[in-house]
Amino acid sequence: MPAATVVVRCRDEAPALERALASLRAQTVRPQVVVVDSGSVDGSLEVARRMADTVLTVPPEAFTYGGALNLGAAHADAAVHLALSAHCVAGPHWVERSLALLAEDGVGAASGRRLDPTGRPIVGRYLQTPDDARRDPFWGLSNHASSWRREVWEAEPFREDLAASEDLEWSWRVLARGWSVAFAPDVEVPMPHRRHARPDVLWRKIGREVAAVAELRDLPAPSLPAVIRHVLVPDPRTSTRPPLLRVVSPYRVLEVLAHDAALRRSARARGRAGAGPAAGSGVGPTSSGGATGAV
Repeated sequence: MPAATVVVRCRDEAPALERALASLRAQTVRPQVVVVDSGSVDGSLEVARRMADTVLTVPPEAFTYGGALNLGAAHADAAVHLALSAHCVAGPHWVERSLALLAEDGVGAASGRRLDPTGRPIVGRYLQTPDDARRDPFWGLSNHASSWRREVWEAEPFREDLAASEDLEWSWRVLARGWSVAFAPDVEVPMPHRRHARPDVLWRKIGREVAAVAELRDLPAPSLPAVIRHVLVPDPRTSTRPPLLRVVSPYRVLEVLAHDAALRRSARARGRAGAGPAAGSGVGPTSSGGATGAV
């Protein structure tokens, strides 16, 4: 039995997928690799069949992020599961260090972060609490590179009806069950594909992610002065880059504007529908102080 199983979700990512799978084959602890493909036509399936242990397919119209992870986890042989985006390249110790985090008592899931929810550098590892998730629902687990115990996933599978942010919603339920979610800088995996995406693609992606959280947690719309403040004053919790470089970063400005615009759209939609927060979020409603993506 392998020590870990990595689930990779993919669609039309052949060159990136090959780099991602090569990084998994170079791990100090070699995992079982399960690729879940949702309708690739660019050669991704051929790459997966050559480099992965198991290749699963779902029709594009049936794909959801949570559904693909549930399918991959159901075919995993290991007691520890990891998720890696097809866009990402993991460092050689990623699986080994993730296993070490999950070996700690009470830790049910893990992901990489350099800064804690207050903006302080994480030394060793940080254990998220339900209060952390209430204060900032956008700071948390990211399934571009995450890990979890099989027993936790069996008790709380990923929701398959969410368009995005299935990772955050799932982590709230895990925290509500009494498990800790651990974060450490040495299991961080970069997300260069976000910076390289076309502005319109990134705008829509951020919009989906923020809208999903806003609807689950009934988040208010930021005021216009708050939007201006978010643009001019970088959130210290989201990056270790110098503040001046972040102020003038077009990528950061786009992410902040997309984030706040999605909050405003969601609040308007709830006002028209008269709807409250969705059930099952685990840690209850909160308010948000602005964009908290890794910029």
